Amino acid sequence: MDNRKARLLLQNYCAKGERCHFDIRQKLRDWQIARDDADELIAELISDNFLNEQRYANAFAHDKFYLQQWGRGKITQHLQQKQVSAACIAEALSRINADDYRQTAHELAQRKAKQLGKEQLPPARRQKIANFLLQRGFEPDIAWEAAKEQSSREK
Repeated sequence: MDNRKARLLLQNYCAKGERCHFDIRQKLRDWQIARDDADELIAELISDNFLNEQRYANAFAHDKFYLQQWGRGKITQHLQQKQVSAACIAEALSRINADDYRQTAHELAQRKAKQLGKEQLPPARRQKIANFLLQRGFEPDIAWEAAKEQSSREK
């Protein structure tokens, strides 16, 4: 594939949704574009504002938190796998409203408690609720706070 065709395909790909450098490099590797040419194409995409790592990180964090209710830990882990810089990750996470974050953790804890039913003893229920929140990427202190609050509501 020649560079002109690759550029047009990449511009179209980036226009459809936010992309990170890692995704673009992967596409170029799949198309067997030489590394020097790939670097040049990526630089052009950045200068034409088709590719912006901060914009990608912001959109990713927003969507994963507000739509899929992931915690900061899981969002961070996935962005690191995409090789997004730590500064971009920190900026994206700072845009998540702290009140919304805690409220989401509490709502997830409540939903999990309803799912578990009343059969288990309170310590086991608390543990399962906290583990669920930890798997969703919420920090341990927030997970345990939500699990304890849920247990105290049921008494």
